[in-house]
Amino acid sequence: MVIVGCSSNLPRYTTTLPAPPPRDVVRLAPGDELEIKFQAVPELDDKQVIRPDGRISLQMVDEVMAAGLTPAELDQKLTELYAEKLREPVITVIVRTLANQKIYVGGEVKTPGLIDMEPGMTILEALIAAGGPLKESGDLTNVVIVRHKDGKRYMASVNLEEQFTAGSGEAVTLAPKDMVLVPQTGIDRANIWIDKHINRMIPRGDLAYLGVAVSQ
Repeated sequence: MVIVGCSSNLPRYTTTLPAPPPRDVVRLAPGDELEIKFQAVPELDDKQVIRPDGRISLQMVDEVMAAGLTPAELDQKLTELYAEKLREPVITVIVRTLANQKIYVGGEVKTPGLIDMEPGMTILEALIAAGGPLKESGDLTNVVIVRHKDGKRYMASVNLEEQFTAGSGEAVTLAPKDMVLVPQTGIDRANIWIDKHINRMIPRGDLAYLGVAVSQ
């Protein structure tokens, strides 16, 4: 995979992207619907939707942070919490529905905006889902990925020209809440253009939906 860090003097950006989650790892997120079953105490069985703050509310243990954990990790966490209340609790966490995970595709594409992200979605698939780049003005040699993790923004550029035209090259996998931005052709410093226009290009409502903060 060829990802080229944007060569600029932007101290608030780190140009090495953190790895996306493995395709087979499910991390719980706000909006996910869970069923929690207690083998010996069925009166404690519950159904919960993870709130926007990432928490769920359960009998006897009150609020529990669920977002960011795998179902197995939440199972272990609940078992430890209820072990202080019950004798040898056996708990099962069942994920009934996963909230749609979104990414944002913007810049020089036919239909910029939020799109549903499937596990393992590549940057090329995201561009196709957004109608493809504008042939007259989209620069596929400097497609920018913006990723937020642990309160930090990371940004890197990818050359997708060969992938899009010939289907060659290694696929770049996206992570939930990524932003994919296609700059205009003729821009010498794509990263400067993105930094200058990111807030204008991405509607505030979309940023709120993604759950990221972009400084003005």
